[in-house]
Amino acid sequence: MPKNSFVVYNDYMEYCKELTDEEFGKLFRAIFNYSSTGEIPAFADRVLNMAFSFIKSALDRDNEKWELEVKKRSEAGKKGMASRWGKNNSVIEDDNKNNGVIDSITKITDNVTDNVTDNVTDNVTDNVTDNVTDNVND
Repeated sequence: MPKNSFVVYNDYMEYCKELTDEEFGKLFRAIFNYSSTGEIPAFADRVLNMAFSFIKSALDRDNEKWELEVKKRSEAGKKGMASRWGKNNSVIEDDNKNNGVIDSITKITDNVTDNVTDNVTDNVTDNVTDNVTDNVND
């Protein structure tokens, strides 16, 4: 999955404080372009080149950390999948696209026959004894 974002640090303002609004816009357009394509801008202005080089270093550092995190998460996912399917001692080399286990799971057919017989016998005996005594005094 390609990375589609980057971090803008408050420290960048220190590099940009002497830039005009036009230069600031050019610099940040170049930063967005570099982040998405890797293309390094060719500024005629030395100040813009210097500001970009500081920011580029931070972008590259963050991107390396992100790539390492993606790799670690991928390996953890592969190990988790291997342990789930009983392959604890091996790391799966192929991605899920080529994984035969997934195909076999989707092709499982389960036939279930269930016969239920229910006999209910209900015996009710009611014994009611009613003793009523009325004393009425007029």
